[in-house]
Parts: sequence; structure tokens; C-alpha cells
Amino acid sequence: ELSCDGSVVTGTAKTDLETITITDGQFDGRTFTWKMRLTEPFRMSMSGEVVVDGDSFAGGVGGMLGKSDMTGRRRGG
Repeated sequence: ELSCDGSVVTGTAKTDLETITITDGQFDGRTFTWKMRLTEPFRMSMSGEVVVDGDSFAGGVGGMLGKSDMTGRRRGG
């Protein structure tokens, strides 16, 4: 769940183990960057970047265990 106020993005990401607060979220109208800190199953800092193109996005999130790619598409309202 994300909220955008100007270029500042706040929100949370949910896993099966915890709800993670998004920090340092920024969106310039095309690129969304953020950081987050997991605590379960172990502590790990992660950062992400995705590029929005119309109704879809592509990018990734990474931390000490490497990077994972991600893609998505806007749901119909």
C-alpha cells in the first residue's frame, strides 16, 4: 500500500511474516525508489527502484542476498 504526496512516497509492504514500512520513498513521475528493513526471518536492509511506463512497471529490489526483478500492471478499477 502506497501513498504519494508530491514526490514523497510512504507506505507498507506485506509479507507472510511481517508488515514492512517503506522509507525514503521518492517518485519523480517515472521512477519510484525506496528503502525498507526486514526483521523476519532475519534482519536485512533492502532498496528498490522501478520505472513506471503507462499502466505497467519494471525494476527490482535488492539487499545482501542479491537482487530480485519485479514487474507489475495496474489493476482495473
